[in-house]
Amino acid sequence: MEYKTKPTGKPSDFYAIGLVVTGAIFWRITFVQDSLIALYQLLSVIMFGAAMYLLIRYRLTVFSFRIEGRNGAVVDIRTAMPEELDFVVGKMRGKGAVPLARLSLDELKSVKTVSTELLKDKARELSLFKYHPDMSPDEGVLIVFSGGAKDIGIFSCLSSEMLAFLEKTASDNLRGVDI
Repeated sequence: MEYKTKPTGKPSDFYAIGLVVTGAIFWRITFVQDSLIALYQLLSVIMFGAAMYLLIRYRLTVFSFRIEGRNGAVVDIRTAMPEELDFVVGKMRGKGAVPLARLSLDELKSVKTVSTELLKDKARELSLFKYHPDMSPDEGVLIVFSGGAKDIGIFSCLSSEMLAFLEKTASDNLRGVDI
């Protein structure tokens, strides 16, 4: 089972355009200003660099989420036990894929749709990784895994099929724990 995010560019495209325009203004000032030329050029380069970062991160990066057998083994995920499955996060730019995380599904604690305001409160309690394709989403899915000192949280968006599978796995994991 695999899901790939689709970049929307909201609102990062507007910020990137604003940064490019501001950088161009600072660069143009260097032709008419006699003092502080190096400062204006530095500000211009910083603005262009920030615009490039926003475009690369929020427009050209695709995150993939896969549920697969432990260490890449071929298994039927509908019949496999959580301890036989991994949740794999990858990042793709162009044709190259970079693995970001491989977490065991038997360590899955919870899967919830949360608002960004609630996420800010949870960020203190978790080692939080944001793999959402939007710069400022209203809500997303928070997936929490058991970790060492702190639990591990992944914030993104998922397909309804993968979300339902992870919710069922999390509830099965909680039922199996002796309290």
